[in-house]
Amino acid sequence: SDLLKMRLITNYTEIVRRKERECHVFYLIGLLCMLIPFIISLLSFLLLILSLRRHIRMMRHQVTAPRDVSTKAHVRATIVMLSFLSLFVFHLVIHFIGKASTFLKDDNVIMMTLLAAPVFPTVHSFILILQNKNLKQTFLRLLWFKKGCMRGGVRASFTH
Repeated sequence: SDLLKMRLITNYTEIVRRKERECHVFYLIGLLCMLIPFIISLLSFLLLILSLRRHIRMMRHQVTAPRDVSTKAHVRATIVMLSFLSLFVFHLVIHFIGKASTFLKDDNVIMMTLLAAPVFPTVHSFILILQNKNLKQTFLRLLWFKKGCMRGGVRASFTH
C-alpha cells in the first residue's frame, strides 16, 4: 500500500512538472510570436523615416512653403509610430518580466505586470485620437456630453 502511494505521488509530481514545462514552452513561443509584429512595425517605421528624409530632400529643391502638408503628415506619422514602438517595447518588457516572475513565483511582480499590461493599447489609442483632428473633436464632444449627463442635463452644444 505504501509503495502504491509512493508511485502515485511520483507519477503525479512528474505530470505536474511536465505540464509546467509545456506551459513555459508555450509562453516562450507566444513571446516569440509577439516579436513578429514588432519587427514588422520596426521595418514600417524605418521605411517611414526614409520616406520623410527623401521627401525633405525633394522639398529643398522646390520653392514652396517650408512646412507643406505632406511634410507635416510625415512628421505626425513618425511621432505616432515612435510612440507605438516605445509602448510596444514597454509591453514586451512587461510580458517578459511577468513570465520571469512566474518562474520565481513572485506574486507582487505578477500583479504589477497584470496591472501594467493594458497600458500599451490604452495609451496608444489616446495618442491616435489626439493626433487626428476629427477624432479629437468627437472625443471632446463625448466627454462634454458625458459631463452634462452626469450633472443631470444634456448640453445643447452637443448637437451640431
